Amino acid sequence: MEYAEITEQAFNRLVSNDDKVSRVEELEHARKTYYSVHGINCLLIHNYLGNGNNGVWQYYIQDINA
Repeated sequence: MEYAEITEQAFNRLVSNDDKVSRVEELEHARKTYYSVHGINCLLIHNYLGNGNNGVWQYYIQDINA
């Protein structure tokens, strides 16, 4: 599956706090959290490295044409 990066604002319009997590993948330097909402797959990545103590957050939506 290929994903395209989207803005935090777009991700938050698609995924709410009430949506269930499909899967969580713990990596050495990041956590990947997968959601399936409104018939699409979304991915939230929290990279622990970078940007001080907060890390870096990245937001993705599945590219259905890939």
